Amino acid sequence: MKKSIVLPEEKLLSGPEVAREWCLDPATIRRWRKEGAPSHVLGAGLIRYRLSELKTWRANRKSPAAK
Repeated sequence: MKKSIVLPEEKLLSGPEVAREWCLDPATIRRWRKEGAPSHVLGAGLIRYRLSELKTWRANRKSPAAK
């Protein structure tokens, strides 16, 4: 019988927590969301982010200077 590997669910972080993690201004995280960064709305306006999703989004987006 094969054993399945279950990875722990990645923690959802608030915008200020993401900003602290990456040494950014919280306004940057809000701007990214307006620009299409992946986010999760948990009801009552609670917005959370997964670092892995943001990292992928940042790597794949075009530089604002290139517009």
